Amino acid sequence: QSHGNHYGLGVEIHHWLAAGAHVVVNGSRAYLECAQNAVPSLVPILITAPSAMLAARIKDRSRESESAVAARLARAMQFDSVTPADVVVNDGTASAAIEAFCAMLLAHCGGAR
Repeated sequence: QSHGNHYGLGVEIHHWLAAGAHVVVNGSRAYLECAQNAVPSLVPILITAPSAMLAARIKDRSRESESAVAARLARAMQFDSVTPADVVVNDGTASAAIEAFCAMLLAHCGGAR
């Protein structure tokens, strides 16, 4: 559970990995340790933004109340110590962040597409 929603990943991920596929999932740092235990070859990449920018982006979506935005930002700060070696700082254009993320993926996959 996160932000009032329920999330889950199917067991088919293990089949894909066993078949040699590369799998990309969006997850929470709150569950990173659990995911690493389930998939020891997991390579976490953190996509983040400066706190003020993150707050503005969440508010601009107009999906959450002020108190929900504050709670979400406070929760994000709880996990500041859980930072993988690979980090994309999404503080510019979306295309720049996507390019940086894809470059990291390709580096970890040995350039496989």
